Amino acid sequence: MQIVLKCAKCAKTTIVEEAQDYCLEVDFLEKEIRFVCRLCKHHNKMSLEAKAINALPSIGLSRF
Repeated sequence: MQIVLKCAKCAKTTIVEEAQDYCLEVDFLEKEIRFVCRLCKHHNKMSLEAKAINALPSIGLSRF
């Protein structure tokens, strides 16, 4: 299996072929995916938590 990582800062795409190349961390305790770009040293982080999205506006009650 190959893992493809793309840095959010420098936009460099890296294909990980060997285990020593990069560290992709999937943290189920903190619910995050993390890796550090070797080119620009940017710490990339993505949250795994589902965010509640309110598609409809709140509806108020009225006497009329």
